[in-house]
Amino acid sequence: MKGVEEFGRRWDQVKDLLRTLEGYGIYYHDAKPGNITFGDEDSL
Repeated sequence: MKGVEEFGRRWDQVKDLLRTLEGYGIYYHDAKPGNITFGDEDSL
């Protein structure tokens, strides 16, 4: 599964985020680590 491979243990959080966005009418189809951050990761 691509999402699990890209996000690992955070995949469930990403799915929750995508469902929340859909609730606001935002359909986000490009979920990848380069465009979703969690705020607790080291910055580059």
